[in-house]
Amino acid sequence: MTALDLDWLEGGNATAHERPRLRKSPAPTKSARARQRPRNVNGRLLCKIGSPTASASPASAASAASAASAASAASASGPQLSENGLRRVVSRKTLAEAVAAGSWQVATWRGTGTMQSVHYAAMRSAEMGRHFRTCALAKAAEDRARAVEWARRPRRCEDKVRGVQQQTGGNEMEVKAPTCPTCNAALPDCDCVPFVQRSTSVPPAERERTERNSQETSVSKQASLQLATRRASLARRISLAGRRMSADMELAVVHKTTSERRKSADKHKKVPTLSRLQRLVQAKQMEFEALPEDKKGKLRSAFDRAVAVGQTGLGPSQLRQALGDLGLAGRQNHEKEAVQEVVRESIAAGLVEFLEFVFQIVPKVEQKLFEAKSPKLLGLFNQMDVAMTGSLSCADCIEALRRHADSFITVLDGDIMEQFWPVFLKELAQQHKVSKHSDDTIDFTHFQRFASEVEVKLFAFQGQMEERAARSAGLPPALESAHFGEISVMMRYFHRYEKHQRGLLGTQELVMALMDSGTLPTVGRLHTTTVSNFATRINKLAVYRFSEFLEQVDSLRREERSQREAAFRSWYTIHKWQDDKAIATTDMPQLIMDLSLVADSCRSVLDVRALVEDCHKNGAESLQLDAATELCGKVVESARVAARRREALVAEQVKLSEEQVCDMRGCFAEMTHSGVIGPDDLHSLLVELFPDHEIDDAFVQELLDLALPSGYFQSSNKSTTSSSARAKPTDSTPSKSKTSQAQQEDEAAAHRKVSWLAFIRPLILSCCDM
Repeated sequence: MTALDLDWLEGGNATAHERPRLRKSPAPTKSARARQRPRNVNGRLLCKIGSPTASASPASAASAASAASAASAASASGPQLSENGLRRVVSRKTLAEAVAAGSWQVATWRGTGTMQSVHYAAMRSAEMGRHFRTCALAKAAEDRARAVEWARRPRRCEDKVRGVQQQTGGNEMEVKAPTCPTCNAALPDCDCVPFVQRSTSVPPAERERTERNSQETSVSKQASLQLATRRASLARRISLAGRRMSADMELAVVHKTTSERRKSADKHKKVPTLSRLQRLVQAKQMEFEALPEDKKGKLRSAFDRAVAVGQTGLGPSQLRQALGDLGLAGRQNHEKEAVQEVVRESIAAGLVEFLEFVFQIVPKVEQKLFEAKSPKLLGLFNQMDVAMTGSLSCADCIEALRRHADSFITVLDGDIMEQFWPVFLKELAQQHKVSKHSDDTIDFTHFQRFASEVEVKLFAFQGQMEERAARSAGLPPALESAHFGEISVMMRYFHRYEKHQRGLLGTQELVMALMDSGTLPTVGRLHTTTVSNFATRINKLAVYRFSEFLEQVDSLRREERSQREAAFRSWYTIHKWQDDKAIATTDMPQLIMDLSLVADSCRSVLDVRALVEDCHKNGAESLQLDAATELCGKVVESARVAARRREALVAEQVKLSEEQVCDMRGCFAEMTHSGVIGPDDLHSLLVELFPDHEIDDAFVQELLDLALPSGYFQSSNKSTTSSSARAKPTDSTPSKSKTSQAQQEDEAAAHRKVSWLAFIRPLILSCCDM
């Protein structure tokens, strides 16, 4: 400790204006503080115990006290100078390090780094620094007071000091004797002792002031100690509150983690009592619950409709029914065989349960049908892939899908494709980003997937339309099941002639709707009988509902089926075939033409062959008698529907109303029973309609070539003489004595004349203009 420090210690706790002005110096470094002389716990200099210089004179004691005062002053001003001369460096310290820090250091509590906690930590550190500084100042003042009292004691105190030194002679602490500040020698051996005594002698005024300062210091020390105690208590309480809060937070986190682990363990906890089969069933049940709602509804409804009463599984016929409800029965013959193979394999172990039906049977059947359709789809794909690149553009893919969908639609299905196709294109663009304006290409794998999707959605669309039509008409269950698949088409024919939107048709409208549906022929014995039955009914104002319309359809089909069976059996008898003899599918068009079943609607075998290919979807190469009769009925109805559409197109072109068309059909039916008239019949009719004009065979042939394709007509079996005699009455018949039959014939002839005149006049006028 230097002489400057001793002077500062001697000054005590004086006021700021009484302290000597000192030059600012940097705070001592750690190495410099280590080189200073050791101190005891009270900050006083240590002296060697048992040293010969321990019994120094009062002058030496005064000198030592003066040195201690200077040292205390230097140590008191040191932290202040250091605080003013050094920059504060913020560091993260523990609480113990913050307690041990000096007043010129700033301690920060290690915790969650928020600005508020850092601010509070800085305030607490500053308070602790001020507290320790006050304590150090009070301790230095106390040391100075003790040094003064020691210097004032008489000479006899040296004996007590010597006794204490003798008692503590074995102590490890070594106390050095005071030395002279001038020559650094022991005070008893120093030659400048009188100078030291003179320099350390205290005047009475100074002594009184020192005593007064010591009293003030003791009072300020007590106040500072109380303040420091309160501050330390506050800091301890704040620290305890923070620890308690952090402990509560940690406890809450631990509790939350424990509860989450317990819930997770309960969720994934396996039931030890379930067997392996039960766990498998439970897993499949959970997998079924994860399916979309619409798919679950379709599977459940198909299974429930097919399952028998009192059973929990499906048999072979019930399984085929359930697959048919899902649209997985197959259309072609090889597709049906693939489905039947899956059915046989599935029922070998017994009845098929619901989960087995959902997760085993349905996927297997879908795969089999997908494989069975591949050859047909590959041919269609190669047909559209003109460049042989192995992929199709989006426009070509859409056209190929349209052709694939048309292969499942017959003439009897009506305009269902016009309703289904826009809906499918919209879904295709939304789900797969495929449209006519896209630049992407489609390979064969994706084309197969799209084709399967088209087929499934088309059948679903047909089913929805059938169910909607059945609900709107209020059909009984038996009638609905008998006509399911054609209800919507028949309803369109029914509503075509409905005038007042009441769901009712008159007799004439009912006949026209039956002819448009293809079940009622326009000529022949069945047509004449049916029209006569409707005309001779007692109630002329009878109306018919849609259910009654379907009953008439069933009645006409039964009548025609019996006629076709008779025709086929007679043909079998002529060729001496057995009833179990199968007919080749390729021979069916020629057989239908030979039996004159479609003479009123088709003119060549090629047209009949196209209808047979359109109606025969199962792909069988040969047909038994019942199957041939059923196929023939579909072909006949399809041919009639196509003929009625052509007639409606011509009527629209020549601007004929529906009533006029109906009247002309009646006139045409009176002229022929086969549905065909020849050029001779047409020539006689024109001569009857236009007696003032000269009509020859060349004019009739020119008229036929202009109006219709060449070779459309074939000669009638009726003779011209009989026809003209029946159409035009002779002059030999007396007009005054006409019978009732003759009057009816005249009225019919006049009616035919008016009807045909309205139909033929535009054609004849166009020919005359040429």
